[in-house]
Amino acid sequence: MSDTRPLRGESVALIGAGGLAQALAPALTAAGARVVIAARRPAIARALARRVRASHAPDAATAVQRATLVFLCVPDDALAEVARSLARTSPGRGRAVLHASGFQGAGALAPLARAGWKTDWLHPLLPLPRSAAARRFEGVWFATGGAASRRLARALGGRELALRPGTTADYHLAATLVSNGSLALFELARRHFERATRRPQDARAAFAALLGATAANLARTSPRAALTGPVARGDLASVRGHLARLRKPAERELYCALARVLLELSAPRLAPARRRALAQLLAKSRPR
Repeated sequence: MSDTRPLRGESVALIGAGGLAQALAPALTAAGARVVIAARRPAIARALARRVRASHAPDAATAVQRATLVFLCVPDDALAEVARSLARTSPGRGRAVLHASGFQGAGALAPLARAGWKTDWLHPLLPLPRSAAARRFEGVWFATGGAASRRLARALGGRELALRPGTTADYHLAATLVSNGSLALFELARRHFERATRRPQDARAAFAALLGATAANLARTSPRAALTGPVARGDLASVRGHLARLRKPAERELYCALARVLLELSAPRLAPARRRALAQLLAKSRPR
């Protein structure tokens, strides 16, 4: 029978108390770890610790004293300074320290590696705003950097997303386009839809359902097989109509850039003349 608390006996220090820490703290506790939290603002660390039945420390150096594993849940632009500060005050003695940046590899923790820490990184492929407390990680994909991160991903019930060496920037760009880019598209679509619907308050729910259905299609099949819409049909009139409604140059350029990608995907199903006509329309509509 497998252990339902795979981190039993581990002492994990979370440095930071933002969205990731708020999601990780209860998940780590549920997996059997003893969690201690430290943050730049101690009151936030105390509040999170109370909520998840963890302990808190006044600063990072205190939090990591007895930790067997340290997870730096800090913004990317604070990572280097936190690593340097901990390296000055906290010898590693073979313990593991991870960061959660999807953009930076283990090299971001070089000062800690020189101080005797085993450095690694783990990035959940999951949007985690500050409201993400108590988020479950079962089945979630994790990009991992080494043995410690793979073990932690498994302990949280996640799945490993193996990357080629030196490709963290490409991975992070892709994740940003899908997650944050879809939010930008959603907001642009919502603004236009609210002009069309009699009940503007329904726009968010209606388009969230549409986005969810698109994601479900992508989970089952390829983007080319899931493709629908006017570009896929070669519907020149609809594309012209859309462009006419986009009065802001930035919006037109975004529409054309996305439509050109859709045109590439649609190429096998469209007649050559129709493909050329769409390509010419999209080229002419680009802002000069």
